[in-house]
Amino acid sequence: MALVLGAFLLLCSNPFAQAATGEAELQLLELFLTSSYGLAIGLGVAIYGIFKFSQNDTAGGLVLVIVGACITFAPGILNGVRLFVCPITAALGVNISC
Repeated sequence: MALVLGAFLLLCSNPFAQAATGEAELQLLELFLTSSYGLAIGLGVAIYGIFKFSQNDTAGGLVLVIVGACITFAPGILNGVRLFVCPITAALGVNISC
């Protein structure tokens, strides 16, 4: 739902954009996974998990803290994988956008 709403807002900011199907969602997902937006959302989820944990919802709080940590680390992990894979694919002659 958030991807669809974000893609709609992204397309509305450029009324003359002739985007392919799903291109705006892919750009939004890439922006989320490789920029500081993922970091901010992950930290927010983790802080909410700590709040839930302090309200005696132990299981829910721990799950939210773990999910928030995974979201927080996702941009760094994916950028590290990209830095590792892009030179290999370039050496093999595979044409992908890095």
